[in-house]
Amino acid sequence: AAYSWSENGQVIATGVNSTVSLALGAHTLLLEVTDDAGATDTDQVVIAVVSPPNQLPLAQAGPDQTVTDTNADGFADVVLDGSGSSDPDGTIDSYAWIEDGVELATGINPTLSLSVGLHTLQLQVRDNQGASAVDNVLVTVLEGTVDPTPNIVPIAQAGPDLSAVDNDDSGSESFTLDGSASTDSDGSLVSYVWSENGTELTTGVTAMISLAVGTHTITLTVMDNEGAMASDEVVIIVSPHVSTTTNLALNKPAFESSNDGFAGGPSAA
Repeated sequence: AAYSWSENGQVIATGVNSTVSLALGAHTLLLEVTDDAGATDTDQVVIAVVSPPNQLPLAQAGPDQTVTDTNADGFADVVLDGSGSSDPDGTIDSYAWIEDGVELATGINPTLSLSVGLHTLQLQVRDNQGASAVDNVLVTVLEGTVDPTPNIVPIAQAGPDLSAVDNDDSGSESFTLDGSASTDSDGSLVSYVWSENGTELTTGVTAMISLAVGTHTITLTVMDNEGAMASDEVVIIVSPHVSTTTNLALNKPAFESSNDGFAGGPSAA
């Protein structure tokens, strides 16, 4: 006897017991058997292939946190962490951080600015099949204190005035700017900017610049680690090269030679 399994007119297997791979959906399979005498008979079986039920994701909003309002402005930054969330049978497509029904941020590790007080934040994750899960994290923002000592403005020192002569007639001369004498009594200097007429020329504690013939007023602006600034000026004069020419006076003799080769003189009376 022969056994033939087909679907939609296409033979997909033979034999009494056959293993076939079927896609998701409903399949109507036709079994046709043929005996030794050539007689045949058929029967059908309906096979439904369905997906396993989606498993819910797991939301992990991270451990509770306590942060301090260090600059006493009423707020503090906090970094949220949903990286512990997972999905056993797929992927997590979205992360939403919610407080009192209002979405504050999205993403695995957002940074939020929260006011002083207690905040219960809810992390809602959604997987690739639309299932969601939630978890809460408690964030405590403590009041900070303000340093009673005000920041002291730094002192800018652009160095002594400079001058040079354009001896090679190139039209310019090079100078080294030096702001190393600048100080900040209660912190540190974080930037040095050299400018002329409002245009930045260069930066740094010391810097080499080339200046054209003329008078230049260069401004050094320094800034300290708390944002306070101070300025100082240095005047740099580039003088043109002046050539010195010596004029020699030619002394004529008392008597010039005459055309006849004799020295000229007063005529005899």
